[in-house]
Amino acid sequence: MDHHSHIDVSKVIDVDKWVRAEEASTGSREKVTLIEPSTDRHYILKFPKKRREHQVWSELLASYIAGDLLGWDVQHTSIAQQGNRHGNLLRYVYKPESETFTEHERETFTEGLRFCTQADPDFDVDKGTRHTLPLIIKVCDDLLKKGLKRDDFMDFWARGLALDTLISNTDRHAENWALIEGPEGVRVAPLYDNGLSLGCGLDKVGLDRAFDDAGQLNAAHLERQRRNGRHNLRLDKPDNPASTRPAQSASRSTHHPAADASPLPKAGGASRGAFYPAGARWRLRIRRRA
Repeated sequence: MDHHSHIDVSKVIDVDKWVRAEEASTGSREKVTLIEPSTDRHYILKFPKKRREHQVWSELLASYIAGDLLGWDVQHTSIAQQGNRHGNLLRYVYKPESETFTEHERETFTEGLRFCTQADPDFDVDKGTRHTLPLIIKVCDDLLKKGLKRDDFMDFWARGLALDTLISNTDRHAENWALIEGPEGVRVAPLYDNGLSLGCGLDKVGLDRAFDDAGQLNAAHLERQRRNGRHNLRLDKPDNPASTRPAQSASRSTHHPAADASPLPKAGGASRGAFYPAGARWRLRIRRRA
């Protein structure tokens, strides 16, 4: 079996005997923090939402696409079982307070939400309507005082927006990016929480709309999806909903030279099986820039 650096598909990991850590969690998906007994490594076991069981696969594939195919920094993902339930086992992206790391090695993990609310006292925590590109740039300016490198921060967003456009991820809100501070300075956390993507919420009705009777992609439906797609990060004014609409505009404004990717096969040239999973089999066509 091929070795992958950012995912583990060799087996479903049984975590019934792992230690549970009492750490507060954020986000809408049910999750629990676990410690692997043999290594003292920290993980998050995250369960898919109801009627979005395919999130287990979309989270795994997002890490594979970003990490193994594109070579970008992304959270390591595998599949685990606790009791009779399955979910994503997500390795911590920083060194937490534990017996494994000394006081001089430990790091802190701070979600972008804190920096956004500091930069904008009127930041809308619930809806995130003020999560805009100008605010991100202001946050960057503020964080330069902490030692963050501007190029690293903007490079993260270029990659993040490119990945989100590629996999149709709409969940890059202010709690889904973060900074890590430690003895070696400040850095942006790897891409994480990429599971609300790759059509994980599609059911049979959605598939029937996306494909014609011959099993080919419906070009008109695909165009509507492209036109109506929205990213969580707005390009300009908070009161302008249209500023989130063209995902491709976001990718153009921050195009990363490392990859040129097409999220879907062209209409008329793909079967249903190539677009959506048959069990755990997903296919994506990714074209690297030479």
